[in-house]
Amino acid sequence: MVMAISSFVLSPQASAAYSFANSQIVAKANSYAIGYSGGQCKVWAGNVVNAVLAANGIKARVGGYGSPGGAYYGAYANAGGTLISASTAQPGDLVQIVNASQRNSDSPTGRLHTAIIVGTTTTAGTFVVRDSNWNLDGKVSQHNLNPVTWANAGGSTAYFWRFGAASGGGGKTSATQMILDAAGNVWAKSSVGVGGWTEEVQGGIGKVAVGSDGTQMILDGAGNVWAKSSVGVGGWTEEVQGGITAIATGGGVQIILDGAGNVWAKSSVGVGGWTEEVQGGIGKVAVGSDGTQMILDGAGNVWAKSSVGVGGWTEEVQGGITAIATGGGVQIILDGAGNVWAKSSVGVGGWTEEVQGGMIAIATG
Repeated sequence: MVMAISSFVLSPQASAAYSFANSQIVAKANSYAIGYSGGQCKVWAGNVVNAVLAANGIKARVGGYGSPGGAYYGAYANAGGTLISASTAQPGDLVQIVNASQRNSDSPTGRLHTAIIVGTTTTAGTFVVRDSNWNLDGKVSQHNLNPVTWANAGGSTAYFWRFGAASGGGGKTSATQMILDAAGNVWAKSSVGVGGWTEEVQGGIGKVAVGSDGTQMILDGAGNVWAKSSVGVGGWTEEVQGGITAIATGGGVQIILDGAGNVWAKSSVGVGGWTEEVQGGIGKVAVGSDGTQMILDGAGNVWAKSSVGVGGWTEEVQGGITAIATGGGVQIILDGAGNVWAKSSVGVGGWTEEVQGGMIAIATG
């Protein structure tokens, strides 16, 4: 008996992902509002990846039907994607669920779905994903999914494709670090160790923020906001002139809070492009590596959402909260009694009390 072997072979070009931060794919996926008409799941996910490839000057594209190796497998390899294991999957990776024996076909049978991982959860193998047509309505949605379990239940296999450089993955990129000294000088570097700091700003800065994709933000004493996307001297873009009191960035999303308690957000470095998301009353803002946004108002109420735009906020807690933090799909809150609560998805309820009393600060990455 001779076993048939697929004629499709991964090209050497497809053996390594690109150097852009994987979080750019998260940011692009999150830029589509929940309920947006994204069409078929594979088409939407391919559009997300292709937009990021184009933004980074990469000519390769995720193809569709007729792609060598099939639309549900070869199309990703041809575009420069790298297959990774489920255990190493991170936000920004694309998940393709397809019948393994028909993965090179444009019309496979069995369970079939495409999604983008935008966050992690506290359950091993389960991710926060954003996709289109999950509910067979052609619309963008976000939900938790264990791709391997769901695929296996339908006789299919979950393939994980990486196009960018994951946070801390493969030595391709390291998290950007920023420090602010008492004289208002800003220093940054992208590796852990003694030395290696670059002085990026000399004086006048009051606050700094850095995202998982390397976006840096600084807020000076006059309330001006500046941003850039790489470590080095110069390269800053003045995004806002005056009036800002707080900044945050994560997953390609930037948030600013002005003196009137208004919240503004956008998903790219540059002049303009801000969307006013809340008018007044907000005291603190936070944004995670998956693009999850949290706001805390003056009454201690917590609101959250997962995309930039007008509306879409979910009130998660009514009163009593003094601090908020989010990262990697996890949200943490601190109440006035020093209790800490956490959960891994945007929505009403679902909080777990992790610490009873005595805490004064929280953080999550």
